[in-house]
Amino acid sequence: MPESEIKARGGAKRWRTVKLPSGKYVKIAIVKKAGPRDGHTVAGDVQRKKTKHAR
Repeated sequence: MPESEIKARGGAKRWRTVKLPSGKYVKIAIVKKAGPRDGHTVAGDVQRKKTKHAR
């Protein structure tokens, strides 16, 4: 996560998880101050869902 950007924009009020069609997901931080394009969200990296391996 871009922690420095979240901290500079007043900290995260809430967190959201967005599921992607490929089975991956992205965590979104909702922040207090608007960014350069008037958005109040900061997205992290695309994460892969952890799976259990069959034995």
